[in-house]
Amino acid sequence: MNGRFGGMLAACITAMLVAAPASLAATPSRIDVSVCPNITTTSYPGITDMIAGCGGPVFSPGSVLIPPDFSSCTPQTNTDLGTFLTSQNPLGAKVNAGGPNTCATHPPTMGPGASNAAVTLNVVQQGFCPTALTVQALTSPQGSVVFPIGSLPLGTYTVTATLPAQTVGSQSWLESHATGMLHIGGPFKETDAVALARSDNTFAALLANNFAGPGAGALSLSRAGRVADIKATDFYACGTITLAGTITYGKRTRGIARLTGSGNITGGTGNYLGLGGKFTLMGSYKAKTNRATFVLTGVATY
Repeated sequence: MNGRFGGMLAACITAMLVAAPASLAATPSRIDVSVCPNITTTSYPGITDMIAGCGGPVFSPGSVLIPPDFSSCTPQTNTDLGTFLTSQNPLGAKVNAGGPNTCATHPPTMGPGASNAAVTLNVVQQGFCPTALTVQALTSPQGSVVFPIGSLPLGTYTVTATLPAQTVGSQSWLESHATGMLHIGGPFKETDAVALARSDNTFAALLANNFAGPGAGALSLSRAGRVADIKATDFYACGTITLAGTITYGKRTRGIARLTGSGNITGGTGNYLGLGGKFTLMGSYKAKTNRATFVLTGVATY
C-alpha cells in the first residue's frame, strides 16, 4: 500500500469515527403503580389524574413525591396496594413511569414522563396454588397508562410493575420497578354436612365452598342448653380455613331442630393465610342420628 493511499484511508476512517453518533446515555427512571376496580379497556390519563376507586400507589425505591405547590419532597414507602372484592373484577393497573423527581433544585423539579415506553406488570398469588400472570402495556407521551389486569380469585398477591431498560427514540432509560401487596376478598357460601365423629362433641364435616372448592372439616361443639359455641377447621386443596361462632338450636319438629348462628373466619394457611371475615349460619340438626346440615354465607377478606 503506497503512502498516499494509506493516508487517504486513514483520513476516511478518522472522518467516519468523528461523524459516528455517540451512544445514548441511559437516564435513571422511576415507576409507580396503583390497582383500580372495573377496568376493561386501556386508557391514557395524565400522571396526576385520579381514577375512581383505585388503591394507594406503590413507588420504585428512592421515589419522592412533589406536592402540587412544589414546596417539598416526600419519600414514598407505601407497600400496600389495597383490598378489593371479587365483585370489583376485572381489575386494572394505573402505571406512571419516567425520570425521578428531584429535591436538589428549589423549587423541587418533577421528572419527565417516559414517553411511549413499554411497561410490564407481574402478578403472583401467594399460597399452595398460585395464580400468576404477566401483562404488558405502552405508556402515553406523558408516561402514564391504565390497562386491564383481568379477574383475580380471592387471595393475597405480590404485584410488581417494571419499566425495563430500553431506548425509545432519543431517550434511553435504566430499569426501575415497584412492588406491593394486593388483597382480594369476596362473598362466599359454604355448605356443610356434619356427623358426630367422637363422643366428646367432635364432628366430621364434608364441605363445599364457592371459592375453595370441596373439602373436609373437623368441628368441635360446646353446648349449654339451646346455645352452642363452635370451632372448626376446614381442609381444602389449597389450604385450611379456621372458623368460630355460635349456634342456636330452635324448637324440634319431628325430631329435627332448626339451626341459626353467626361467626367469624379466624385465619387460614396456604392460599388463605391471613383470611378473615364474618358469616351467618342456617341449617338443621337431627338429634336421633347426630347429623346436621347447614349453610354459611358471608364475606371473606384479608
